Amino acid sequence: MGAALSPYVHYDGEALTADLYAFVTEPRATVRNAMPIAEEARDSPRFPIPFEVMETMVLDGVEDSQGVADLVDYATRFAPPEGER
Repeated sequence: MGAALSPYVHYDGEALTADLYAFVTEPRATVRNAMPIAEEARDSPRFPIPFEVMETMVLDGVEDSQGVADLVDYATRFAPPEGER
């Protein structure tokens, strides 16, 4: 690395997209809410996508992986600096 750490939270966009897509398309709430992405979204104030947004995507019936990818791209690209969330 060598460079100063950015004040922005960085996530692997592809992994986050895959995990979020799995979350929003899982029909069983008990399975969905036990997924690591759900736990991280609930427990980490710096997680780029609020858990409430994830739940809304489930309720809205999101099935489009490109829509999920677009949200992840936006959320990770424009994540606020640490301490501002």
